[in-house]
Order: sequence, then structure tokens, then C-alpha cells
Amino acid sequence: MAIVAAPALGQVPAPPSAPATADAPTLPDAAGAVEAFFAARAWLDAGAAGRDPATPPDVHSAAAVLRARGRIAGRGLDAGTIDRAGTLARALRAALEDAVARADGAAVDPRMLTLELELAGPRVPLIGRTFQEVGAAVEPGECGLQMTDGTKTASQPASHLLARRMASPTSRAILAMVTELGLPARDLPNLQALGGATAVYGAWGIRLAQPSPGAAPMVLARLVPPAAMEPLSRPAAAELASRIVARLERELAPPPDAASLPEGAADTFRRTGLRGTYLVPADLNEPVVAPAADQAFVAWALAQVAGTPGFNGALRDRASAAARRVLSALAEVDPSESPAVDDVNATALAALAIDALREAPGSAPADPVPAPFLAALDGALARLATPASLASLRAPERAHVLAALAARIAAGSAVAGRAATASAIDALWADTRPAQMVAIAPWLMLADRSLGRETPPAAALDAVDAARTVVLGTQV
Repeated sequence: MAIVAAPALGQVPAPPSAPATADAPTLPDAAGAVEAFFAARAWLDAGAAGRDPATPPDVHSAAAVLRARGRIAGRGLDAGTIDRAGTLARALRAALEDAVARADGAAVDPRMLTLELELAGPRVPLIGRTFQEVGAAVEPGECGLQMTDGTKTASQPASHLLARRMASPTSRAILAMVTELGLPARDLPNLQALGGATAVYGAWGIRLAQPSPGAAPMVLARLVPPAAMEPLSRPAAAELASRIVARLERELAPPPDAASLPEGAADTFRRTGLRGTYLVPADLNEPVVAPAADQAFVAWALAQVAGTPGFNGALRDRASAAARRVLSALAEVDPSESPAVDDVNATALAALAIDALREAPGSAPADPVPAPFLAALDGALARLATPASLASLRAPERAHVLAALAARIAAGSAVAGRAATASAIDALWADTRPAQMVAIAPWLMLADRSLGRETPPAAALDAVDAARTVVLGTQV
């Protein structure tokens, strides 16, 4: 999903997706929104004095963000629950009051602040039995959110969500609104069972912003790039894989200014491997180091690229080398990290990555990790292979572990018995709900293949049919 800016010439991008709502979202008139922006700008240029800017009749809620040289100076919003005719003016005043409070006594000149306005149309109920389902009904940040409970309303405009880095996951914003309304920290069905009238709405609107105080406004929209529906061709798949590998290679490369870093920093960089998610607004990685499970999953994915015969040898070699660097970082534990074997998913995925690399063609060394690390992984897998341990795992974790156990058994390791592992795979096939099957089936299929089981159990065929039904249902 990307932020798109376009000159405000009366044409506004439509909402990027068709949300699971009771009614289709309605945007305010673009020309009226632009006129309201210029009126708000004129009010600021007049020193926040004079006649209040009028709220367009089709605007039901408004949010304002004031910035000083790019940094947020003040934010204000009005959900339109008091008097819609004054919604825009109240949002502007609230933003300016916030800027004055943040200035801590310093003078605030409204003429020097850039303006961003979010003008939303009528709110639309979001459908879902739980807050998680409600949050999944919309793309993060594509619309503002409002929550009502009786006569009380809490609001989180899309611009505020993005500025606070709460756009993902949306559930964080919903929980913040629960707290704002003074409700107990419970899920939607529990709140409604208490006798309340709690409901969540989406507020789709037009976002207008200016790069400098004197500049014309631009339309901001968060859009989902169009996805091609035709099958991916082999050359296109190879190009995509090459770009992903190149990005990971850059992240794994030693810092170019290693000599100027503090003593030991370069070694720490090598031992910790991949960085965490990069947060654009904050210009930092959170967490600084990617979790062990995420790194192990990346290593496994790279190993799949290295073992794909349809890709050229150079790409396979690059993917293999990158996977080995990630696995080496997992094997060499930095003092700031916990060992990979302490995490169930990291243990399973690292073992799968190692075995996949061993099977991949190429001239690289046979063992991608030191023997003690592989022995530690086998020991952790053996402890997880007991019936009691498997039963204590969530279904996705159990699928990862069973796939790893099957792969290690196929490689000649005595981490578990073949018959017991096959029985556990059959049980998970049979016990998994259809909604979970999309995420779990690939790992169980991988486990069956590792054990050489050409004919899947009957439960597997039934589950895959059910999963197809779920996938088709989510596409309607």
C-alpha cells in the first residue's frame, strides 16, 4: 500500500477496496473540500482570527494536522456529533490549541504552519463479530475509524493513525478508542453483552495537504497497487526473486563505514543478522533486530529460491549465500539476543532451511551451519516431538514443527519416530478448522512429502476442499 499525492484539481482517488460494510462509502464533494481547505488556510493566515471557515454540507467529521517544517506541531479533530456546521472550525481550533500547548510557551505563528485536512463523509458501519474481524474489514489507514457507545463517540482519523504509526495493525487503534470511551478492555461481544451499544464505523474522506504554507493543496490517498490476476511467468518470478534477494543482500552486507563504528559494532551487526521492520515516520527499525523466527523464515524462503531448478545458477547461488549468512547469524548468538532454539517457530524453520539448503544444487559446502547449532536444533525438536509438547502448541506452530521433524527424519536424524510423526500429521489434518487450513496446509503437505507419503490421508483431501471454499468465499 502506498501514499499517493496528486494536485487537488477536483479529481479524488476512490477508496482502494470494497470494504465489508453495510453501505458503500461516500466521499465529500472534491470541489467543496478544496474550497474549505482554502478557507481554512485563509483563517490561519489571518492569525486564526476573523470569520470561521464553513464546513461543507456533506462533511460529517473533520481532522486537522499542523506542521512546522515537516514536524507535527498540532492535531485536532471533531467527529461532528455536536453541530456539523462548525465541525471544520472546531477541528482547526483544536489543532492550533494543541500546537500552542506543545510549544510550551514559545510563540506560535499560524501563518508559518502547513495544513493538512481530512474531511470525511457519513460514517459507515463496519461488520464483524469481533474487533479483529472489524479491523480486517478495511485496509490499514485507508479510512478513519469511529467508535460509539450510546451517546459517546471516539474518533481516529486516517491521518492521525498514520502519523502515530498505528495504521498497522488497525486493532491497536480500536483498542485505543475503547480506552478513550472509558470502556473495559474487552472484545466487542463482551462489551455488547454488558448492555452497551458499542459499534465501530469507517469514515472515508478526502485528505488535502500542502508541502509549504503558501503552496496549493494536494490530495493524499493510500492506495493498493493493482495486482495482475494472470499466473506469474517464470521470467517474472525470477525477476521478483532476484529483487528480493538483492534487498536482503544489501541488509546483510557489512556497514560501509565499519571502520568508523564503535569497537565491536561490526561484529554485533554480523551476529544479529537482519534488521526489524523499518518504520518510515520514525526513521528506525522496530525492533532493531528481526525476531529469530522471522529470520529463520527468510532463510527457508531463500533456500527455496536456491533449490528452484527454473532459476538460473547465479540467482540460486546468491540466494544460497544469503540464506547461509542468515543461518550463521542465528547460530552465533549475540549477547543482546535469545538463542533461536528458545523459540518454537525459529527452531522449526531454521531446521527446514538447513535441510532445504543441503538439497539445493550448487558447489557450496554441504553443511550450511556449524554442527553444534544443528545438534541444538535437533535436541529442541526432539523435546517438541512428544505428544504432550505437540498438544500444547497452537496449530500453526505444530504444523511448522511437524514439517521440521519430517524433514530431519528424511535426512537421517533420530529426532522422532517416523510412525509417530505421521500419526501426528494425520491428527492435525483432521483437527484443523477450514479457516486455518490455508495457512497450515502447505506445511503439512511439505511434511507428507518429506516422509514420502504419495497419497495424502482422506482428512487432507477434505480439508483442502474446505480451504478452497474459504478462499473463494473471501474473494467474493
